[in-house]
Amino acid sequence: MRLIARKLVYFPIDIWNGLFGKRHKFELPKGDIYIGSGDFIAQGKHQLDLLKEHANLKPNDTVLDIGSGIGRTAFL
Repeated sequence: MRLIARKLVYFPIDIWNGLFGKRHKFELPKGDIYIGSGDFIAQGKHQLDLLKEHANLKPNDTVLDIGSGIGRTAFL
């Protein structure tokens, strides 16, 4: 029920942002973000930076991301 309520609350802003290009092409509509908070793209970049720093991730490396959220890092 929370996801349905969230979709209804954010429906006007999601439509507005979609029509006028106010949303990054990889960013999900706000009504579809069911976990986490803050800026979608900034959080994804932060997670990617952590992977680079702590896992020594290189540009040509491949990462399998299973069930760890809504894909903030995967979009980058």
